Amino acid sequence: LLILFVNDSSAPAWQGFFYTALLFICTCVQSLILQRYFHVCFVSGMRLRTAIIGAVYRKALVISNAARRTSTVGEIVNLMSVDAQRFMDLVTYINMVWSAPLQVVLALYFLWQMKSKDSRIKLMNEMLNGIKVLKLYAWELAFKEKVSEIREHELRELKRAAYLGAMSTFTWVCAPILVALSTFAVYVLIDEQNVLDAQKAFVSLALFNILRFPLNMLPMVISSIVQGSVAYVPQQAWIQNSTLKENIMFGQERREDWYDHVVKACALQPDLEILPAGDETEIGEKVWTEAPDMFCDKGVNLSGGQKQRVSLARAVYCDRAVYLLDDPLSAVDAHVGKHIFDQVIGPQGILKDKVGEPT
Repeated sequence: LLILFVNDSSAPAWQGFFYTALLFICTCVQSLILQRYFHVCFVSGMRLRTAIIGAVYRKALVISNAARRTSTVGEIVNLMSVDAQRFMDLVTYINMVWSAPLQVVLALYFLWQMKSKDSRIKLMNEMLNGIKVLKLYAWELAFKEKVSEIREHELRELKRAAYLGAMSTFTWVCAPILVALSTFAVYVLIDEQNVLDAQKAFVSLALFNILRFPLNMLPMVISSIVQGSVAYVPQQAWIQNSTLKENIMFGQERREDWYDHVVKACALQPDLEILPAGDETEIGEKVWTEAPDMFCDKGVNLSGGQKQRVSLARAVYCDRAVYLLDDPLSAVDAHVGKHIFDQVIGPQGILKDKVGEPT
């Protein structure tokens, strides 16, 4: 309305002052509302942070000796400082989950020029609703020209939007070139002794191209690093019809020292000594053959405890960050279970630094 007033020279002056006053009042009200909103959010977040710190502190005073061995002082301090602060920050900006998409949608809606589209759709609806009248009075050509005129105006708007999109894409693609040009310009202008020759230019461009790849890949790498790769050991172990070594490595890269360490920790070394070809022995399940219509053995059959240890060794060899263990010691003997607990699962085992979750 304010822009329309400026463009209309015949409009009364009081309208301009009125629209300006409304704009000023709207800005003031927005500032007051936002101040109140952030005040409530900060107070609520501070109360939540205080409650979490108090709860953790009270729990730390009455924690048992067994739990104290698993929860260090550093972890407790981290809970009261870092994690509690994250909850406070979350309360402040939690409403952005729904308000940010709403603001974006409303902004795009108000920015989108819907006038031509609305006119064409309205006219088409009128034509379809009164199609009998159009046919009886032979008004098809007249309405066709009217629709075509509005459509041409809409196409011009779409073409302009396409040109703007092309310019935006062109600017994005040319950003590396513009960075290089600006760098060379600054290098030449800051000092008269700086001479840009072919050697410096080509070497700099080559270095710029080298720099682009790590800068583009660094966010992706960081995102991949922070993501709680998981290994799962089911209660009912399964094996493939392949060699024992391939069942343990399971497509992972070949690391002989790590493989030997995993085999010994999972108590598979005695089994390798009695197998015909060691870890190259083909193991498998009973498979159905169509010719004799019966089950037959393919490879050496393992006992339940041996399968369970192979399954555990496969998960340990993958070297994941989180391990889900579904009673991995259920099918093994007592002394073997103690060996696996000491060498793999226990506080001195291979998985001592991993995150474990019993299922």
